Amino acid sequence: MTQWKPLSPSKHHLMGWKSFTHYLFIANNTLAPICVSELLAINGAMPLAFTKTPKGNFQLVAVQGLESQQNLYVGSDGKWLGRYVPAVHRGYPFRLQLAENGSFILCGDMDAEWLNQHAVPEDTRVFNEQGELTPPMKDVVTFLQNVQKDLQRTRTIVAQLADANLMEPWPVTFPLPEASQGKQRIEGLYRISESHLRALPPEVLAKLTQSGALSVAYAQLLSQSRINDLIKRHTEGGQPHPNAEKVDLESLFNEGDDDFEFNFDA
Repeated sequence: MTQWKPLSPSKHHLMGWKSFTHYLFIANNTLAPICVSELLAINGAMPLAFTKTPKGNFQLVAVQGLESQQNLYVGSDGKWLGRYVPAVHRGYPFRLQLAENGSFILCGDMDAEWLNQHAVPEDTRVFNEQGELTPPMKDVVTFLQNVQKDLQRTRTIVAQLADANLMEPWPVTFPLPEASQGKQRIEGLYRISESHLRALPPEVLAKLTQSGALSVAYAQLLSQSRINDLIKRHTEGGQPHPNAEKVDLESLFNEGDDDFEFNFDA
């Protein structure tokens, strides 16, 4: 259970936090939005797909489970069982929330065990005595801003793929428990249509190549076989990946964003 609240120096000047130590906070997250900057790092680690937002737009996601509120990459002890952790998970217990005026507001999960209304000695303070973000919090906010920037860029690229009529439903099925027999089908996933991709006119291909959209299309196609790993994990139970790697997020999201508007809650 999460309880996201906007943070402000006036209301949370004594707040402290620690880095999270397990991933149980995303144990029910079946999908994770993915940025184009992550494609190289996530290559071969997780299946990628597209889903539709409530507004009907497509977004690029990593498939983490085969059932509602299931994340097969999180063990019962909270350990991450995969090779790569999507960037959207890494800023916890903080996130940026879009405000009505189009700016982003820093929010904290008030139910997180790593966030304290009154900082304890081992905590890092969110705000200093002058009501400014402390240096560690500035680093967190910069990371969150860069992820949001890249998600926006990814949405633009994915829209180009949709406009080129490259999306098709992805009929993923997996076996039910042995006693039940039969198969379960996952609804709501989309993939790149290989036949439509091959039939694109050269000028459209050139445009998609220049924007980076074609790289996203091929990354999704190449990742589809990873769904079999997820099905196996679902059937047999997951084990930690032997080559789990730490990813240098600074190198993934190292671009500043002068146009990104960020405010504290009043």
